[in-house]
This record gives sequence, structure tokens and C-alpha cells, in this order.
Amino acid sequence: MLIVLFIAVVVSAPVSAQTYQNIEMTVDTGGSSLGEIVSVTTVPEIGSYSVTITRGTEVFPVSAGDSIEDGDILVLQRGAYADVSLSDRPSSQMFGGGTDGLAVLFKKSGSSSDSVDEQVKTVYLPADTGHEAGRVDSVGGSCYIQRGDRILPATVGEIILVGDRISCDEGSQVTIEFSSLGSARTFSSGPVWAIERENSETEPAGAIMSLFDEIGKKASEIWETVTGFLSGGKFDTAEPDEGVGVRG
Repeated sequence: MLIVLFIAVVVSAPVSAQTYQNIEMTVDTGGSSLGEIVSVTTVPEIGSYSVTITRGTEVFPVSAGDSIEDGDILVLQRGAYADVSLSDRPSSQMFGGGTDGLAVLFKKSGSSSDSVDEQVKTVYLPADTGHEAGRVDSVGGSCYIQRGDRILPATVGEIILVGDRISCDEGSQVTIEFSSLGSARTFSSGPVWAIERENSETEPAGAIMSLFDEIGKKASEIWETVTGFLSGGKFDTAEPDEGVGVRG
């Protein structure tokens, strides 16, 4: 009896001590299974209950090969990871418990229109920005960092890397201090924000500005020539080369 009680305390203590970040994943599929667990990284102090699935009133530890069904809640303790393959995505997605734990609700979409990607906007940093773009200064509510196939809860002090994407739940916001900008920016619910360096994607705008500069220089040269002529000067003319004819 004492052994059973001890196990119950060990398993439930981390769960009750954490306030989870929550995200919702919508999967567009016609099948009953939304996906499956590819791999799980547990926390040694907690063991198999580091990553669990809540299905109705049942809670069970997750292992590779377990299916994801509509309404399942994947719960990760702090420091735990789960790699999940979803039916409507070409590659698996890594979820991490971060420092506060993470709960992911999986829902089945009734139509493909519901699975359209959220609007993505881009924050461009100077081209000489290093791999580390900044750090999370403050968080109000639930916001997330998508890093490749991993989704991490945004927490104060978390490093933001070039290539990360930032998103927030409704009514939530996160403030990130960007060292290369020398200032902070606040992101709220709505679009997903991609953090990128200025690169080839921004070069067309630069090329257009360069073109305008060249046009401006040419216009200035022409104007100087015209004003010089009007003030008594003359245009320089080039003599045609021998053998070159002028057709009338």
C-alpha cells in the first residue's frame, strides 16, 4: 500500500505543480486517426508519465506508435518532448514541454478550408544579425515559438533565433527584445510572425530604389546640360563614323 501511494505521489506531483501552456492543432483528414507518435523523450525523474494522452476520462503514458484521435490532449511535462506525425503534414512535428509544460489539443477539421495556414508576416532584421536574434522580455497569456518542426511555449528569457516564428493565443501577447534593432517589439494574437534577416527576398525593393537613384542621376545630368545650353552653352555632338549612313 505504501509503495502504491509513493508511486501516485511521484506521478502526480509534477502535474499539479505546473501551469501548462495550451495550444490547439487542427488536422484536416478524412480518417479516424489524426496521426501517430513517432518518438518520445521522457524526463528521468518522472519516467513514462512525462508524456501522456488524455482521451475522454482516460489518461495513459505515450509511446512510439500510439495513434492521435480527435479530441486527444497530449500533455508534456517540463523538459519532455514528443515527435508527432500528423496526417495532413508532410513531416513530423516536435513538441516540447519547455519550462512550464505543454498541453496540445488535437481536433479534426471538417473541411480543408479550416486548415489554411494563418497569415504570416515577417520582421526583417539587419543582414549582419547573428544566429541569435533576441530574447523574450515578457509574456502575457500563451504565446509560442515555432522552431523548425518544434513548437515551444514562449517564456521570459527564452532565446529567439533567426528563422523562428512567433504566434499567440487570442488575447495574449509577447514582447521580444531584438539586440540588432536596439529595441523591443510586442506581438499579439492574429498573424504568425517570421523572424528573418534582410536577404534576397528584400533585394527587389533595394534594386528598385537603386533604379530610381540611377534615373535621378541621369535626369540631373540632362537638366544640367539643358540649363547650360539655355544659358549660352552648346550641346556636344559626336561626328558619325565613316561608313555609317543616316537614312532619311
